[in-house]
Amino acid sequence: MYTFMTGLLLVMYFFQDHSFSINVPVSGFGLFKATLNSPVKEDLLLAGLLVNVPVGITYTIVFFKGSRFFKSLVQNQTPFSKDNKKLISRISIVLMILGLAPSLMYSIILSYLMTNGYYMRFDIGVSFVVGAILYCVSEVINYGLELQQFSDDAV
Repeated sequence: MYTFMTGLLLVMYFFQDHSFSINVPVSGFGLFKATLNSPVKEDLLLAGLLVNVPVGITYTIVFFKGSRFFKSLVQNQTPFSKDNKKLISRISIVLMILGLAPSLMYSIILSYLMTNGYYMRFDIGVSFVVGAILYCVSEVINYGLELQQFSDDAV
């Protein structure tokens, strides 16, 4: 989704006809928003482009890495392995960062681009919640590893 959005923003940025406008939807839970003066349309578009490209690339990498977990399950490997625990833990941390960072990056870039004024927005995205849940899953896998080791030692 983010990759498609990034490509669409790139096309719109380079082929705009000065009647183009962009509305950045607030995803997640908006906690704080403050604005002094209104940003210009071109600044909104450039800030959205500068934020969505790295975010889209990061989501693509996260989905690719996440597919490795499901690939190991298809190959009838146990989900309770150190590699799977480490993989899910890393993915969850990246997702939690992706739930917080884009709104902050957007605010910083847009405030820098505005000639007079500032724009500040802080949201907690859905990715943060998904990352927190995945982190709990990684700890469950860690507990399963400990139980499996205890069972192997007892037998």
